[in-house]
Amino acid sequence: MSDSLNLCERTSIILYKQWAIVAALLLSLFLSSCSLLRRQEDPATLRKQNDLISGELTLIRRLLDEGKAEKAWASMRGLYQKHPDKPDVLNLAGLIHLALDNQDQAISIFRKAYQLRPAPATGLNLSSAYIASGHYKKARQILARLIRAGQPYEFRERLWHNYALTWEKEKQYKKASKYYQKALKINPAYFLSLVRLATLAKIVGNKNMSLHLFEKASRSCKSCFEPVHEIASFYINEGKYSEAVRILRGYLKTEKNIPLAERQQAKNLLQLARLATRRQGREPSLKR
Repeated sequence: MSDSLNLCERTSIILYKQWAIVAALLLSLFLSSCSLLRRQEDPATLRKQNDLISGELTLIRRLLDEGKAEKAWASMRGLYQKHPDKPDVLNLAGLIHLALDNQDQAISIFRKAYQLRPAPATGLNLSSAYIASGHYKKARQILARLIRAGQPYEFRERLWHNYALTWEKEKQYKKASKYYQKALKINPAYFLSLVRLATLAKIVGNKNMSLHLFEKASRSCKSCFEPVHEIASFYINEGKYSEAVRILRGYLKTEKNIPLAERQQAKNLLQLARLATRRQGREPSLKR
């Protein structure tokens, strides 16, 4: 009996020591994790990390603004893999995929960004991805939600613009016109809505209104070629070649920040207008 008790006591002591070792290891791991979390949550460390990320995003966005979407993604890939839960990283990654015509990937990324931070700008980008992929109803749903919510957003006209664009894509021109006008009521100089509204006026045959709106758009963005092209084309179609020459020469002479491709398009259109004017014998001697 005594030997049996001794055996039980020895077994208990051994088991106790084993569990003590396991408990000590678990406690050590727990304390290490807490220490790591404290270091990660240190405000100074987080601030420094966010500043570094912000700097990288600025450089990548510059590439995207320059039309270098592939280079932008090459620079973004590592940052995206390292910080897959940061809304700013996701938002820019989505914009790059949108520029690369990877609409499905853009939608997936914007959805995640919007879930993490349901801000109007992110929702707007998600709606743009839906529009690009032909999901107009889904785009309207999220835009309507954002408009009703009334969150502070300095570019609210963009929400109405995209809402109008969904109707235009479905050839519902009256509805589209109504909502483009809502965008312009918020920002009368909003270039994109002016151009789309001018285009709708052209589609329904209201040439004078179309010309008026394209002229407003041109004043809103002096370096943008699209409204200048439309204005010059209007005068060419009306046989007013000298007026087209005047518009195009003024654009090329006064605007210094015209992209190379658009500058060349303007020069080509100017050459056509000049040839037509000479045939009519109306163009005076012009210095190049």
